[in-house]
Amino acid sequence: MTDWLAFSAIEPIGEERADYRAGVIAAVMTNKGRHKSTPPVQVQDFMPFLDKPTTLQAGKVLKVLSGFKSVFKKAKRK
Repeated sequence: MTDWLAFSAIEPIGEERADYRAGVIAAVMTNKGRHKSTPPVQVQDFMPFLDKPTTLQAGKVLKVLSGFKSVFKKAKRK
């Protein structure tokens, strides 16, 4: 389970990922027809429920994963 949680932090699974794909398509289609003087839209412009990008660096993911593993090791000892 901890491996899946860490993987999901790096590569979102499920509806969040599907919403991102839809945002990519919407941004590409919008940018295709924009005038050169108009700034391009971003994927996040089509995802208003997102506060900010939630990407974790590899070091943070490993730290979280090691924390989960230590909790499970303590639980197994009891």
